[in-house]
Amino acid sequence: MNYCDKILAKNKENARAEFLRARALIGLKQYKQAIFTLEKLLVGYPDNADILNNLSECYRREGEGRKSVELCEKVLENDGQNVEALTSLAFIYFFDMERNDKNIELATQYAERVLLLDPNDITSLVVKSNSFFEANQDENAELSLRKAIESNNAEHYAYQYALYALAQIYSDNDNVHEAMNTLRKLFLITDDFKDKVKNNKRFKKLKKFDEFKKFVNDTTS
Repeated sequence: MNYCDKILAKNKENARAEFLRARALIGLKQYKQAIFTLEKLLVGYPDNADILNNLSECYRREGEGRKSVELCEKVLENDGQNVEALTSLAFIYFFDMERNDKNIELATQYAERVLLLDPNDITSLVVKSNSFFEANQDENAELSLRKAIESNNAEHYAYQYALYALAQIYSDNDNVHEAMNTLRKLFLITDDFKDKVKNNKRFKKLKKFDEFKKFVNDTTS
């Protein structure tokens, strides 16, 4: 950001520096400021996919999912194979929107389009695993989730969700050891899923195992 500021001090019209500065603001989680900069850039470059995708991400982070969707759709109007826009739509419909059949179906459709272009996309692998769950294909779901966590991108919410979903599969199969190890790995990254674990019925039957019961109680206290 400091580097961009130096450039802009000499030339306020340097669009590249403005864009990179907006990217820096996103990295600093200063989304409102990034939105201001990106909206200004969009006036001069209304069809620029990089600006639109980054602006979409900012609005999504600010809880404005519908606005985010509109921006992604605008990208796809010009480039139907834009992976970033397709992935964002898969994420929004699966994680951010109300969980209903319509939104899950839309998320799955976008995820399948992404996987044709990028077979290793984390978000799309997780969304696709859900369709395997729905079809009672737990083995395929597990393979998809395992592939998602191979990225080791621990900060990505889809990666974290993949660990949570994998733990459910192990729980369903009474594989206490793997369930605990997977949840332990998840809890070392984030506390966001602890309440879900406590309230998820798919973990309750494992409470008969003292080791698992102790683990859940210790990590969610």
